[in-house]
Amino acid sequence: MSQTIITAPMTVTVSAAEGSERRPVLPVLRGRFGRAGGGAEGSEGADRMTVYVDDMHRHPIGRLGRMRMSHMIADSTAELLEMADRIGLDRRHLQHAGTAREHFDICLSRRACAVVAGAVEITMRDMARRRHERGHGS
Repeated sequence: MSQTIITAPMTVTVSAAEGSERRPVLPVLRGRFGRAGGGAEGSEGADRMTVYVDDMHRHPIGRLGRMRMSHMIADSTAELLEMADRIGLDRRHLQHAGTAREHFDICLSRRACAVVAGAVEITMRDMARRRHERGHGS
């Protein structure tokens, strides 16, 4: 499985009901965020963040018409919003802000960008466990 790393700003054409529009896409750079258990080369964890994406897209609940969706959560709101900015999500789509259920619903292409940027892939069961722990302050 190959991964595409975007190293320069670009625009994509997004189809909408009324027509098409061009939107900028933020670049995704390898090493910008560390993965769990490691950081960018030469760092001591200063740039590390822990953001998670689940595998909801593999289950019927993750299907919205032809789209396949996943959740994206993080250990903190700041980390979640930083990753959202990094992969080009609009902050207004943050769901359940300020609660243990805080997350973004993301399509497969944004999920792939998040993984390349350092998000950790987890199962829906792991996602539920993390939400539960966060809600109980564990």
